[in-house]
Amino acid sequence: MLRWSWFVPVLVLCVMGSAASLHAGDVVRPHGQALLFGIRDIGSLEGFQGGSIAYQRFVGENVAWRVGLGLELSYDAGEIEEGHWGGSYEGYGEDETEGWSHRVSLVTQWLVFRGDRVSVFYGGGPYLSYRTYRDEGGYLHGDAWADTWEDSDTYTVGFQGTIGTQWAAADWFALHAEYQVLGAYEHTSSEYYRLIDDEDPEAHGKKTESDRFLVDSLGVLFGISVYF
Repeated sequence: MLRWSWFVPVLVLCVMGSAASLHAGDVVRPHGQALLFGIRDIGSLEGFQGGSIAYQRFVGENVAWRVGLGLELSYDAGEIEEGHWGGSYEGYGEDETEGWSHRVSLVTQWLVFRGDRVSVFYGGGPYLSYRTYRDEGGYLHGDAWADTWEDSDTYTVGFQGTIGTQWAAADWFALHAEYQVLGAYEHTSSEYYRLIDDEDPEAHGKKTESDRFLVDSLGVLFGISVYF
């Protein structure tokens, strides 16, 4: 689902960039080639999420080609405790929970730039990604404790669009913020298992596959560009 609220700050930056560029004609926007480093979640200290590195090269005065590699890592761990008494059966159990997710993505885009020292840019291109997910936990099943775990793999292929703004602090260094949206086809395969009192987990397993088309927001990417 699109998160339209992200458009507001980005569009404000774009409007400000267009206005500022009218008064910055004596400053040349960086050209040539650059390495770009970015991160999506700048407010989280819990882990590394949504980082990216990209190579960008201007093939014309206002047109650039970019290829980028993205990486998202998340990990959670905790404890779960559950019990009930006084009914037809009594039970209690506790377990450790653990979950992690990894995603790697590859995107290539053609971008159009407008402005000089402060500029806006927009464009898009093909997008590929692979995500793997693991979740381990448990719950009280009657009077016995059930251990559960789930694994899934997701493949995504589609088109990523970008709109953003760049401020050149020097002829070799710039800051940028960009909003990204994705339209794609996604395939997911999942396996779910439940183990009760050392029973064979295969007797309580389930495998599923799903396909869907989506249009979704990837959020705002903040980063730096180093030109050389």
